[in-house]
Amino acid sequence: MTLAGQLMARGRMVLAFLAALVLLGCATPPRPASVHNASWQGRLAIVVDSEPRESHRANFDLMGTAKAGELLLLSPLGTTVAQARWTQDAVLLTQGNRSVRYNNLDDLSAELLGAALPIDALFDWLQGRDTRAAGWRADLCRLAEGRLVAERQNPQPRTRLTLLFEPSPLGARTAMRTPELITDATGLPRWRNLPAPAKLNLFLHVVGRRADGMHELQSIFTLIDWADYLDITVRSDGLIERIDGAGQQPIELPADDLCVRAANCLKAYAGVALGATIRLEKNLPAEAGMGGGSSDAATCLLALNHLWGCKLSVDTLCELGATLGADVPFFIRGHDAWVEGIGEIIRPLDLPELSFWVIKPAAGVSTPAIFKAPHLNRQTKRVDLNTFNQRPLTDRADFGHNDLQPVATELCPDIQAALDRLAALGLQGRMTGSGSTVFAIAPDEGAETLPDLPDGWLSRKCKKVGIHPLANWESSKNVG
Repeated sequence: MTLAGQLMARGRMVLAFLAALVLLGCATPPRPASVHNASWQGRLAIVVDSEPRESHRANFDLMGTAKAGELLLLSPLGTTVAQARWTQDAVLLTQGNRSVRYNNLDDLSAELLGAALPIDALFDWLQGRDTRAAGWRADLCRLAEGRLVAERQNPQPRTRLTLLFEPSPLGARTAMRTPELITDATGLPRWRNLPAPAKLNLFLHVVGRRADGMHELQSIFTLIDWADYLDITVRSDGLIERIDGAGQQPIELPADDLCVRAANCLKAYAGVALGATIRLEKNLPAEAGMGGGSSDAATCLLALNHLWGCKLSVDTLCELGATLGADVPFFIRGHDAWVEGIGEIIRPLDLPELSFWVIKPAAGVSTPAIFKAPHLNRQTKRVDLNTFNQRPLTDRADFGHNDLQPVATELCPDIQAALDRLAALGLQGRMTGSGSTVFAIAPDEGAETLPDLPDGWLSRKCKKVGIHPLANWESSKNVG
């Protein structure tokens, strides 16, 4: 019996949330004591000696600490069964379209289970510390092998947990910062560390050109853990302003600044009287083909929809996002996707867990110049998605090519130089999008940095992010 099947009634929901909380002890092997930005993925098996005896399994994705974090319970197919988000002030438990708010995790577990669970102890187990908790005993001897066993004798029924430290097959999330809700002196909510992750185009085919001159594309988009971060504070005066980095003053912005445009777009559509101060920590390079500006805009829409209590659906947010940029709807939907047309056709896609070497040369390349090139290949044969989905999961990431790459390397020779550096490592690189960034699938082990890059070049070893950290925010109640 799967955990998803147990979430249909309140009595079975008790066991589901017990599983969710004990998952805090199920993770990748122990990490250092500083876990504020940590994340873990794994699998849970739980056996309850009730009458009749019950057994449950689930995948999970956990971020944060006992004071502030988020937990997803995932079915074997990677769909979200339940979600819990918590701060020191509140806990929000979401199951489908139903959301329930509690003051803290202790209150939630006390109501559902009849006794508060030792949340701090569970996080200590996660760190390999043998903390005692009433009624529970944890065996940490096999943590190094990726296994933890915990047992509850009292209160009855006896519960035995086997925790396996394996990545969740879908929806695994990497160690980006944990969004944090605080309230300033005005009493208005503020979210810090809101991630705006980059994307890679694993392939990009130009399959035609429309009568209006727009190019028809096919591509696979995947999120990676290289990200900008936003800090958004609600304002009562209705103004929208943006502050860069650690600055304290609004900055002069171009009229087409995507963060401000996104905020004003949502404000006008939803008829909101509130405003926002948006602080942007810009880590993603410009002209990179990684969607940095579009991702920032998507995070603004997702966060402000939540903070302002607009409660707009994903589809509506995507319609608004499409007016800001072709890639914005992908970031709003927030999952690996097969993308077609001019970016408006987005279909979920399963991909394996992946790591990448990503290199961004100092020079950029003009997207209009690429698409205007007379010798750009615009006739790659269209691929049928149903046929593609018959490929083994492990053969999907290296499919196809980037039709823009030959023209781009002519316009920006540094792109070829970056590809040569990947080739020297024995890796098959390609360009992402229409920017100058190149990437290659990389082994999980080995070096974490590339040495001796030219001045102004950037490199990073990244992991695929299966689910956007702000996914499903539109279905959550406003916790501001």
